[in-house]
Amino acid sequence: KELGADGKAYHQEIINLIKEKNWHFVALVGPLFTAADTNNMFVHFKDIDALLSYTPLKDTLRNTTCLIKGSRSMRLEKLTALF
Repeated sequence: KELGADGKAYHQEIINLIKEKNWHFVALVGPLFTAADTNNMFVHFKDIDALLSYTPLKDTLRNTTCLIKGSRSMRLEKLTALF
């Protein structure tokens, strides 16, 4: 949320980088990612609580590497309780 007017462009850049990878599961949190993923290629959640209520999440994260990147205001550190 600190990105200001450039936020959508930066989120689009991240989407483009993700598309180059062959990751098993990508969860994107927040409206800027939803807007940037125009082809709806990834799983989207409106906020961290919606992601945490996603039933298959614990099984998806088991024995994986999880990269978490986001604005502090998104409270993504709540994911660490699953590890």
